[in-house]
Amino acid sequence: MKTVSREELYEQVWSKPMTKVAADYGVTGTALKKTCDRHRIPTPERGYWAKLEHGKRVQKQPLPPMAERHLAVVRIAGSSEQHLSPKVREAKGKSPRQVRQACRDSTDANCCAGFGAHHR
Repeated sequence: MKTVSREELYEQVWSKPMTKVAADYGVTGTALKKTCDRHRIPTPERGYWAKLEHGKRVQKQPLPPMAERHLAVVRIAGSSEQHLSPKVREAKGKSPRQVRQACRDSTDANCCAGFGAHHR
């Protein structure tokens, strides 16, 4: 389990795509998005990174103040890389489609621990 401040996680999700931040924690992008929502951390909208890459105007939402002190620390329980198949470990940090493909190609039924159900 990794522990990070709400402010740190906010900076991370606004510095690179959610799938890449999620991979750093060993969780799915969906799990990370739900964690951010629970801790009231705004996240980039769909298409944010594509717009940014093409020079379009994007707006970073500010981190709202937090009244509930128990939400100031975020605990993220991702899977340990040792349980991932080599192909999934290699795909980690790439696009979700590449991770799913690595899972499909794996013969290990537990290859997708931390990435959802086995995609066979």
